[in-house]
Formats: sequence, structure tokens, C-alpha cells
Amino acid sequence: MERLVEECELACPEEKQIQVLEKCLALVRADRDTHSKSLGWLLLSKILEKCSPQCLRAAQSRLGKKLADVKSEPNIHNGIFVRQLLIRNPQVGNLHAELVYDIIMRFVDIAVTSSDSTLRSLCTELYSVRYGCDTEMSTRLLTTLSAAMSNRLLSQEERAALLNLKSFGITSLRNELCRLLFDLYSSALGRAKSGQYVPRDLVMCVLEEALNDPQLCDAALTTIQSICRNCRSSMLPLVSLYLYQLLIH
Repeated sequence: MERLVEECELACPEEKQIQVLEKCLALVRADRDTHSKSLGWLLLSKILEKCSPQCLRAAQSRLGKKLADVKSEPNIHNGIFVRQLLIRNPQVGNLHAELVYDIIMRFVDIAVTSSDSTLRSLCTELYSVRYGCDTEMSTRLLTTLSAAMSNRLLSQEERAALLNLKSFGITSLRNELCRLLFDLYSSALGRAKSGQYVPRDLVMCVLEEALNDPQLCDAALTTIQSICRNCRSSMLPLVSLYLYQLLIH
């Protein structure tokens, strides 16, 4: 085991990378104990960081199959693996779109009820690495945030437009869920890809509502800060409106 850790930590020759990766995959089989799985997920993350593009292509199918294991038993160790896999091979998010979406939503639900800041950071990174400011996902996230803040009953049609979160609608989790969704969007702004944009009217509506809520005002201000930092001059007119809303209240 120590030898495997060294091979993952140190510069591994390209011709040996696939062999090392296979050893790591063996550690996360269903019949392995919890300690071996935890170590295996972390070592997989390490070797993924160093793998050549050729090695990643060769192992793509086997790595993709491990996503089902993450969905059934998500934890911080296999979450780190998913994050590294999405960073090194973004195409995985498209090839396994529904599975990756379900995994990220599971981590959101876990993070809402956890006081672990590391888990919360991992959750925001998973979302932002996968989606950035994707128009459809940004709209769903912001619509979910708006609905969570209003805390009103929704029709089936309205519910279908939201993120699939078990924590949504639970009154005791309302503030934590809203804060986390603001964090997701703020982080996503920093990973916006070319051609992606901010849905201005929806963002304005959500921020205005949050600025009037003492429990969520700080989260809204952090998002405004992220908008200023990442959107620059294109959002200056809106920033002025945000600040005006803050001053009059």
C-alpha cells in the first residue's frame, strides 16, 4: 500500500499510469472495507491529477462506471474524486449528464445539513466546475432560490422547473439551503465559460428579495461581490441598482 501511495504522490511515468490507476480502482470495489475505499478514492484523485490525456482516454469507461458508486454512497472522499475527474475530463459531465447531476444534488442536500466547511466547499466546486454559468442550470438554480425564499406552495409544473433537492421545502433548512445556493451561484460566476451570461432580470429579482431578508442579506452581498469581480463593466448598471436597493432599506 505504501508503494501505491508513493506512485500516486510522485511523478509516475506515463507507461505505468494505467497500471497504477487500475490498482487504485481495485481499492474502491464494493467488497472492500471503508478505510480501503476512502484511501482508494483519494489515490484515484491523485493519479488523475497526473495522468496523461492518453491514460485518461484509456480509462474513461472504467472511471465513468464508478460514478454510480458515488451516487449510491456519496462522501467527501469520492466527491473529491468526482471533482478531479470533471476537471481533467469535462466530457465526463456530458457523457454521464444525469448521473453527475444526481451526484451534485446529493452533495447539496448533504452540505445543507452539515456543519463541515470542507464538504460545503467541495459541493460548490462540484457545481461550478460542472456547470459554470450554464444558462439552463443558472435559471433552475436561481428559480429554486427564489422559490425557497418565498416559501410558498408550488404547482407540479413549477416544482418541475426547480433543482431536484430533498432539502427544498423543509422550513428548518430554508436559510441554510438559500445560503448554499447563493454560494453555488457565486462560485459558478468565477468559472463562467465563453458564451455564458447572467440572466439579469432573474438575478435582480432574487437579490432584491434577499437584501430585504436579514437572514440572507450577507449571502446576497457576497453574490453581488462575485458579480462585480467576475462580470466587470457589463454588470455595472445592475450593481448600481443593487446598491440603491441596499441603501433604501
